[in-house]
Amino acid sequence: MTATTTDRNTPALLSWRQNQTPLETGSVIPAGVMVAVNASAGKAVNAANTAGLRVRGRSEHAASQTAGDVDIVTARGVFGFAMSSALLAVAQAQVGKRVYVVDNQTVGLASDASARVVAGKLEEVDGSTAFVSVGLETDSSETGEGVGTLADSAVSPAVTIAGIPVTVAILLPDAATADYDYITQDKIEIIDVTVIKDAAGAANTLQVKNGSGTAISDAIVAAVDKAVTRAGTLDKATRVIAAGGTIRLTNTRAAGSSALACFIRAIKRA
Repeated sequence: MTATTTDRNTPALLSWRQNQTPLETGSVIPAGVMVAVNASAGKAVNAANTAGLRVRGRSEHAASQTAGDVDIVTARGVFGFAMSSALLAVAQAQVGKRVYVVDNQTVGLASDASARVVAGKLEEVDGSTAFVSVGLETDSSETGEGVGTLADSAVSPAVTIAGIPVTVAILLPDAATADYDYITQDKIEIIDVTVIKDAAGAANTLQVKNGSGTAISDAIVAAVDKAVTRAGTLDKATRVIAAGGTIRLTNTRAAGSSALACFIRAIKRA
């Protein structure tokens, strides 16, 4: 499907908490669609396959910043959206796994979306409708653990005291070689990187870089299923990331599966 510009009657299995979010300049959002906030200002836009967006929930009403609206109310819950043809073909086998934003009313596989904006977890399939937990899994601010959990998370957990360590956990899917960006809210220094492989993939590697693509770590071996490996080197010249800066994970698939969990340990710097 394509992004809708008209209101959508989106079914719900569960509608939980509502949030009010300011609209981005120029945003026109129909009712019943996936709403995201942008990385630059945390303001509401139509969910799209655009790097840096974070899905907030389903729009509870139509809102147009150009018509004078200031905010939009979104709900977190389990909502029914359309599926890409690739997801539809394997939908039942994907239940319990993450699905990704194709447009504001469609979810798909990681292979559908090079930006890989996470929509949420696929909870149930009903015909051509995917019921997805939207706005629940993607918000790490309520975990109380200071841990982000999703690939392409846009903002890190806030760290309030300089020197206190924080762990950022990022799950990367099995996909072709790609970069995944994580934008840190605070100035941090990376002090350790651990990789846990989720499936076998000979000669695969993961490398941590900054937003310019300059290496922070060496290429960490990510080949043997269930193996735990760590960065052998962290470059002093690049391992400090400014507030609002980018941590880039280059996940290289040479063979087999590239699925893995990456745990970045860092401390806040003044």
